[in-house]
Amino acid sequence: MNTFAERLIQRRSELGITQEALAKKAGVTRVAISKAEQGLTKSFNGNTLFKIASALECDPQWLQSGVENKPEWVTNVRAGVQPEIRYSYPKLNWVQAGQFAHHGDNYSIHDIDNWQDSVKYAGEKGFWLEVHGDSMTAPTGVTFPEGMSILVDPEKDPHSNCYVIAQKKNTEEVTFKKYVTDMGREFLKPLNPQYPMIEMDGECEIIGVVVDARWDIF
Repeated sequence: MNTFAERLIQRRSELGITQEALAKKAGVTRVAISKAEQGLTKSFNGNTLFKIASALECDPQWLQSGVENKPEWVTNVRAGVQPEIRYSYPKLNWVQAGQFAHHGDNYSIHDIDNWQDSVKYAGEKGFWLEVHGDSMTAPTGVTFPEGMSILVDPEKDPHSNCYVIAQKKNTEEVTFKKYVTDMGREFLKPLNPQYPMIEMDGECEIIGVVVDARWDIF
């Protein structure tokens, strides 16, 4: 291990400064620096040591003993785990969905036994439906095959290219389609190209917007 004198000379040489310049920068005499580099001074007292170490831009412990005082790297934080908020909604059949859209609070969804969770919020009156048929089964891209469950928010406003549940007024006929607009006209578009688009008229109303879809996990 290098001696105190050797470390002092080494660091001063690395900075390219003279004994005189170091002494002036540290506020000590050049003689004190010279004696230390000759080995006549084994170390400096605390205050002088810190001033010279500061002038040399080095760790005073290293200058005195040769052991660098490295700050301990302590991992004292960890990634925060955000709570996963889940919402529970009843799973209805298609007739119940239409009835609920028409009768609102007069039709109690809380009488339904089958409830399923979602991390998506579907409002206070949200409900699940199961996809029937293949009209929303697309050959590529987004698809909703038969048997998949979809979560419906009946209070959400639809926008073009969202997925909606629509119903013919005064009937129990309910359908699941993609809602699209074109030049002020509104359409219900199946994802399966084998089915035709349906232009919406005064007899058709949107009763909910799909906000989540998944396969049921048993």
